[in-house]
Amino acid sequence: MAFADLQKVLISDSLDPCCQKIQQDGGLQVVEKQNLSEEELIAELQDCEGLMLQSANSRAHLWDDHVSGRFPRQGLQ
Repeated sequence: MAFADLQKVLISDSLDPCCQKIQQDGGLQVVEKQNLSEEELIAELQDCEGLMLQSANSRAHLWDDHVSGRFPRQGLQ
């Protein structure tokens, strides 16, 4: 999957507002939900093609564990 194939992205951490604006200006639907439990985050990821979080986030593994079969991890890792 290429970045061009993304339609909906979840922002799960507190990020600079410009991150959301850049994604929206690029045509993506952006959902921002912070402080989700692990179960809530997994549920939200089922409806998203992308996840934006801070690099120090210890829950990045949830993408690999629950979504990567549909959408492999891309970008800065």
